[in-house]
Amino acid sequence: MRKEGWTTSPRPGVQGGKARLVHVNEQVMAFIHSAQRVCEAAAPYAANGNEPPFHTLLLTLADEMTDVEQKQFTTLLLREGISGLLQRLGIRS
Repeated sequence: MRKEGWTTSPRPGVQGGKARLVHVNEQVMAFIHSAQRVCEAAAPYAANGNEPPFHTLLLTLADEMTDVEQKQFTTLLLREGISGLLQRLGIRS
């Protein structure tokens, strides 16, 4: 809680002062939603028959992205192409 910078207050009636109440705000809700996404069942990373593992991995990553992330990534790919993306990642100079 401290590391995340959340607002807390002591819980009354608990000795030692270690019990804290977390004030739920947008930052806390975003953390909870991101944690729920991580807990969802992950798609298998194994290749399907004749598909190379790299293709399966890319499709799985795309499925894990939110709609907004997918739109932003699509815009980036359309604007810069694969060469621009690889340059941004430091894979191609």
